[in-house]
Amino acid sequence: MCARAATRGGVKDMRIAEFDHIGEIDADGLDSLVRSQLGAQWQHMVTERATARAELSVIFVQPTDQSRRMFIANYDHGHLDLVRMDLNGSALASWMRNPQAHMATLHLGHSHPGQTD
Repeated sequence: MCARAATRGGVKDMRIAEFDHIGEIDADGLDSLVRSQLGAQWQHMVTERATARAELSVIFVQPTDQSRRMFIANYDHGHLDLVRMDLNGSALASWMRNPQAHMATLHLGHSHPGQTD
């Protein structure tokens, strides 16, 4: 409910899980682990490696009828954070057309002069 309000309906559902004290994992291992749990209907979108901090992130997406489901896994020194969210397709498209305007609105909690929602 908080995600829906904060993003003005852009995020329809969000689930978060955190795991501590898991073993070392590399980018291929994280990708393989997530892919095996999500299944074939999910498509790999992004892998990010921050080598200076040994941080890894993978993002998978699953298109649905009116939205996009996104799954993010972030590994950092034995800690694994997982986020799954359902994104409103039209709100996501609007954000992609003008991300700075939407971020300013979300951050400040109100519209700026000349900005429409």
